[in-house]
Amino acid sequence: MIPRIPQPLSYHSFADQRSFLEIPNFGDVVSNLPFAVIGIWSLVLLLRSPSRNSTGRFLGDRERLPYVFVFTGLLLTAFGSSYYHLAPDNELLVWDRLPITITFTSGSICRPARAAGLLPSSSTKSRQRYLTSNCTGVAVAVTLGS
Repeated sequence: MIPRIPQPLSYHSFADQRSFLEIPNFGDVVSNLPFAVIGIWSLVLLLRSPSRNSTGRFLGDRERLPYVFVFTGLLLTAFGSSYYHLAPDNELLVWDRLPITITFTSGSICRPARAAGLLPSSSTKSRQRYLTSNCTGVAVAVTLGS
């Protein structure tokens, strides 16, 4: 295992240091609200029943899984980043970066999986389910390992 890479304390100086409504670093904290709104909205659209899904973009529930991880990560980014920006320091930085890693790692498998034919255009549903669940498992493992 490699040793930690030290983060200079000056890294946290970029944060908006103005307070408003008794919220420190108000601009940085509140700027995470759109991540929460988009995350919640997208999860609602993804998780509603297939009979109410008029877009027909997914063949099955397993196909949605990578996207659920993307938008769950986005929602967690809102909370983690807000928590970090309330009092930015090296100890809280993990809560800013971890949800972003979940979002990007999960998102990085969605587009290539579609382009490779592992998602909707795949010829058999069983092959599609197998590959989609394995891609999601790899993304989760990479995220937790980082």
